[in-house]
This record gives sequence, structure tokens and C-alpha cells, in this order.
Amino acid sequence: MSRFWRFIAIACAFGAANGPAAADCTDGCDSDYYACTNTSSVGTCSHYRSMCYQSCTLNGGSQSRRFGAIAYSESKNRYGYSADFPTQAQAEQRAIEECIKDGGGNDCKPVWFATPNCGALARGPNRWGSDYAATRDAAEEKALNNCSDGGRFDCTVDMAVCANDKIP
Repeated sequence: MSRFWRFIAIACAFGAANGPAAADCTDGCDSDYYACTNTSSVGTCSHYRSMCYQSCTLNGGSQSRRFGAIAYSESKNRYGYSADFPTQAQAEQRAIEECIKDGGGNDCKPVWFATPNCGALARGPNRWGSDYAATRDAAEEKALNNCSDGGRFDCTVDMAVCANDKIP
């Protein structure tokens, strides 16, 4: 049995031990996973689902999971972001709307979403990179590394947001 499936089995066991609230929370993880696979790779979505299960077990099944997202327009080099939404779909929709308001046009696409993580966007001349991590600083470092290709190109972090941030 792979480490991923062992983790899922343990998470489900903890979820069952925590009662109906945990079951509701992990059901939300599953529906978010299936929505994710429509726009992202299965590997990325599986990672998010694992983090979601972990969040459910650590919070005793709490439904307090919040989502954030970053949308980016590659053709216009514009972005939008969101945080503190109850669902992935709402977070992504707001990030896309903000990207369009920023001048991104119709090609604004989600490049990051997560709960409970942070995401960051870095840009440079004709380049961009995004990534996520448990902390804002780590997300910024990873996004910068993705954009700069390990330091070969000049990039700067434009923004970082965490899923639980409160945005006015």
C-alpha cells in the first residue's frame, strides 16, 4: 500500500472516530477533489485532498476550512486573488473576477487554490511562477524559484495570500 493510501486510511479512521462532523468535513474534501480534477492534474488534486483530510482530523471535523486562490492572465500579465471563502469554487471565481478587473481579460485562470495553505505569484520578464506551502514565506520562496528557474532569471514576488487571510 502506498504512503498516500495509508494516509487516507488513517485520515478516514480518525474521521470516523470524530463522528458526523468529521464525515461531513471529509465529504467536502472529496467533492473539492473532484471539482479540482476538472482544472488541475490528478496529482495536484490528490495532494490537496490529503491536506484537506489532515485538516479535518486535526480540527476534529471542523467545517471551518477556508479557501484562497490566485488567478493569472498569461497574455496580459495580470492577476487577481481571493481568500477566506467557504468553497474552492467561490475562491477561484473571486480570484478570476479580480484578475479580469485588473485588466487580465478572458484568459484569467486559477493557478493556485488551497486550504489551509498559502500561495504566491512571482513574475519576471516574460516569465511567471506560482506555488503553495504551509507558510507565506515558504510559498513566496517556491514561487520565486519556479519563476527564476533556480536563479537563472530575474523575478520578484508580486503577491502572496493565505487561505484564511481576511481581505477587506
